[in-house]
Amino acid sequence: MENVEQDWQNIKAAILEAAKETMQMQPNTAYKEWWDEECRKAIEEKNIVRKKCLQRRTRATQEEYDEKKCVATKICRNKKKHWLNDRIRRIEEAHTRNETKFYKDIKMFRQAEQAGMLLLVCKDDKGNILIEKQQVLERWKHYFSEALN
Repeated sequence: MENVEQDWQNIKAAILEAAKETMQMQPNTAYKEWWDEECRKAIEEKNIVRKKCLQRRTRATQEEYDEKKCVATKICRNKKKHWLNDRIRRIEEAHTRNETKFYKDIKMFRQAEQAGMLLLVCKDDKGNILIEKQQVLERWKHYFSEALN
């Protein structure tokens, strides 16, 4: 048994060394500004219930997991939405005051888009910011139907 464990350790070390040579290690990226203790706790609870559901799949455990997943998603989505709205409001204020910080903040959104996180954001008729993909698409559809008719 010791021999198998030692062989495994040697193989693992060789794989990690080869991976380190061929691919550069990427540092763990910190969570976004909107991520807080409430998000972490909701995701942790969801993951615990998920493990329980995977171990013993019953209708009750599946329903509990679905509920926790919904709650965690809602909390994180709302936190991100509020953070994004606040960030856009601060950018608009910087723009009205002709601050150079405005360009730096806009650059942050462009870099997020280039990184593959296509950021679809627009405002509705009342000036509220829309970030949900379906809502944004509906808004553009409405906008073009008004503009072209």
